[in-house]
Amino acid sequence: MPLSENNILLNLLVEKVATIPLNTIEFNRLSITALQYLLSCTYEKEIAFVTPEYEVLRYSAILAAKQISDDAHKAIMKRLPTLEQMKNSLQVENKFITDHRRIAEELKPLIKFIDFKRIKDLSSVRGISIYKFNYVWDESACGSKLIVEDNGKIVHAPYGCGYQNVRAKAVLENEGGQPTGWILGSSGYCSNSGKDLYYCPMFYRDDSKITVHLDMNKRTCAFTVNGIKYREVSEWNNLPSKLYPVVSLMYSGRFRIQSHQEN
Repeated sequence: MPLSENNILLNLLVEKVATIPLNTIEFNRLSITALQYLLSCTYEKEIAFVTPEYEVLRYSAILAAKQISDDAHKAIMKRLPTLEQMKNSLQVENKFITDHRRIAEELKPLIKFIDFKRIKDLSSVRGISIYKFNYVWDESACGSKLIVEDNGKIVHAPYGCGYQNVRAKAVLENEGGQPTGWILGSSGYCSNSGKDLYYCPMFYRDDSKITVHLDMNKRTCAFTVNGIKYREVSEWNNLPSKLYPVVSLMYSGRFRIQSHQEN
């Protein structure tokens, strides 16, 4: 069922729900038919999607089991942990499920829209990662003296400009609340909430290239500086649900923003 220009409301709903992690949606909020429509519209399509394919399978199986009974629902929940639970080495039960045939029957409409090849990499996501959108500087969230050019890709500070900030339009998010800033300075120090820690050698050269490795599922962050990847900043154990790329610069600073290109 491809997205149709005649169903604008449905299209908007699909696009919105596709950017919400499925494991944050209560199982009584989506029907099998609604989930089938969502998965069919996003299967092998270039559409923004945030839920890893394993979590798609997990949610589908649990929703199918919920149609059978509460016991079946609880049994599948125990056997299919979330990715976060896997990370914490949760031990799962391996008992026979008495209603497995009925669950499989309920799951049939969804199976053909689950990309099992992706599940080999548990963090693999279908479609286009939402984190690849809007990699441009936001002129509405920009210091008054900063100049944004090249269709939003470049920001620079002209003569006489002291330190000012600019935010990117790209929002990187998951569920939860929102604190303030997590910073890597050209001094090589990371800082947050007034706490500084040494991270890497200082980088002041004109052609410095910084890559941010941000995993919003695991809430981890690391940086590559001029081709050298450094450790995750484990001290940043309070990353929130929503983050914007921000830079602070003064004359004669100049920054280009772009999505990370894998080699």
